[in-house]
Amino acid sequence: MATHEKPNEIDDSNSVVNIFIDFIKDELLKSDIRSEIVGPLLMYLLYYIIPFVITIILLNFVLTILAVFIVFYVCK
Repeated sequence: MATHEKPNEIDDSNSVVNIFIDFIKDELLKSDIRSEIVGPLLMYLLYYIIPFVITIILLNFVLTILAVFIVFYVCK
């Protein structure tokens, strides 16, 4: 009766897979996407990207002032 044991083994493996899939679905539904994904992303923006942008803005300002002084010096 080996033919009767194979469907039971398949059903057992399918039930384990189904339990695992149901567990993943429950955890995804319970999780708060905003606090788990968006929050850390905003922290990266705050600590890495914003200072980089501010540095570029300040460098642009200083170089513009320097260029104005060079133009006035050359025009004299």
